[in-house]
Amino acid sequence: MNDVAVIGAGGFVGQAILNEGKRRGVECRPYPSSAINLLSENVGQLVEENINDGDSIVFCSALTPEQADGVELFNKNYYMMINFLEAVKKKHLSFFTYISTDAVYSLSLDRVDETKPTEPQTLYGMSHLVREKLVKEYISENKLIILRPCAIYGEGDPHNAYGVMRFLREAKHGGSIKIFGEGEEFRDHLFIDDFASIALEAIFSKVSGIFNVASGKSIRFIDLANLIADLFENVVSVDNLPRKMEVMHRHYDLTKLWKAFPHLLPRGIKRGVTDLFHNGNLG
Repeated sequence: MNDVAVIGAGGFVGQAILNEGKRRGVECRPYPSSAINLLSENVGQLVEENINDGDSIVFCSALTPEQADGVELFNKNYYMMINFLEAVKKKHLSFFTYISTDAVYSLSLDRVDETKPTEPQTLYGMSHLVREKLVKEYISENKLIILRPCAIYGEGDPHNAYGVMRFLREAKHGGSIKIFGEGEEFRDHLFIDDFASIALEAIFSKVSGIFNVASGKSIRFIDLANLIADLFENVVSVDNLPRKMEVMHRHYDLTKLWKAFPHLLPRGIKRGVTDLFHNGNLG
């Protein structure tokens, strides 16, 4: 197969895809923002010099809510994508993998599959939905896969969002995990190595289309907190904070994903958290 160019290789997901490439013996060329700044005036020249005919692209370059406010985030995410697509439109790419997010769905949507309407309620989610629409205008349908992951966790995660990584770090450094309300919300959590494997496998097998990616087994935050607390030898308490949002649940129907990648089913939360606890750097 042709080389894989990872756009956004300096980020959490990009690094994981590079690591998965090394594990498989696949040549993945890393392009962090220091190599190709998608917001720079000379982005066209940088892409022309670095992206070749026949390359497969994994595009995972995006700002997250921790990095910018709503309008700034939306504008930068939009221009990063359109600048890159304009720069490669004359290239004959082999395949294009776009890393989106499940934030393109409504927060109140309880059960999610790919047939559900996209109704983002944040500018972050909206920015990814717009980018999805853009990439579909530039890349042929049979050469494009769009992946919409749920919350991803794993070694190297810099975001510390509410969930697995925050709970692990709170337990490790403070001996106390803090949950909102009674922690009754169900959420799914995806191990980073499993996501990277699917993202790269799509290029090998040329699987196209839109796919939600999750473990398929949602868990309540209270149960997740207790699972993590039990991993530590020292006593870890689970403390309640006042609830900031109404209770909303999320479950996934992953039938489409399982049919496309039957040998790459993501691990469940218990195994994933245990693997990370024993083998990873929690930060």
